[in-house]
Amino acid sequence: LKSFADAMGSDVDIISMQNEPNITVTYVSCSWNATQMFNFVKNNAQDIGTSVLMPETSNYDKSYSDPVLNDATAASHITHIGLHLYGAGPTAYTLAIQKQKRVWMTEHMYDPEDIGTMMTMAKEIMDCMNSQMNAYVWWYLRVPNCNLITSSGGITNKGYIMGQFSKFVRPGSHQTTAPYQPQTNVLVQAYAGTKNVIIALNRNTSAKTQDFTITNGTFANVHRYTTSSSKKLADDGPVTVTNGSFTASLDPQSVTTFVADGTP
Repeated sequence: LKSFADAMGSDVDIISMQNEPNITVTYVSCSWNATQMFNFVKNNAQDIGTSVLMPETSNYDKSYSDPVLNDATAASHITHIGLHLYGAGPTAYTLAIQKQKRVWMTEHMYDPEDIGTMMTMAKEIMDCMNSQMNAYVWWYLRVPNCNLITSSGGITNKGYIMGQFSKFVRPGSHQTTAPYQPQTNVLVQAYAGTKNVIIALNRNTSAKTQDFTITNGTFANVHRYTTSSSKKLADDGPVTVTNGSFTASLDPQSVTTFVADGTP
């Protein structure tokens, strides 16, 4: 691991010590139990020479990372908690947050390209962020079935859904307070950063009207972008904000991102 980090240099930000240590697979891999992983982190992880992420269990199994987080020496040797969501749902990892570790969702696969699956994917991204995670990482870029782009470089529906978040909520942004579910099947999140951003997910099969009020900071020069069954990160034009408030009609089964200038 250290040799790889040294060879790649600044191209590597974080090393994960093992992918899915808690499942048996047919391809080249390695199985660890929680004790083995704890011993490695406590005795060896500090020698890798870069930020370390663990345990990347397939099903968000905290029993692999709790012992590390509860040991001061071992905990000092890692910077990130990685998790996968096969057979598990997004929940806040309170212990990791208390220990000031970054919590990343690093793998979950969605194959279909239909709009219903896209809505499920978008909700999972928002649920992860609502659970105080720091990143939602898509594990494959260009590979059949679970990709974000095609082999020729075209963007898939999953890619457009991811883009509603990743294109506008840039590194260094932080989530601000917003009512998460202001109405049935409508989710809302807000972020402050280089741009101030509001993301609204409408899982209903009909359009929904949603009111937005900015109570802190400013939200000016707003544009809206939409992905739905018929739109792909479409620029739906400017939005008029009056006295810190605006109302928007959210397309059926859509993700809408409002992007603004302003101060956090």
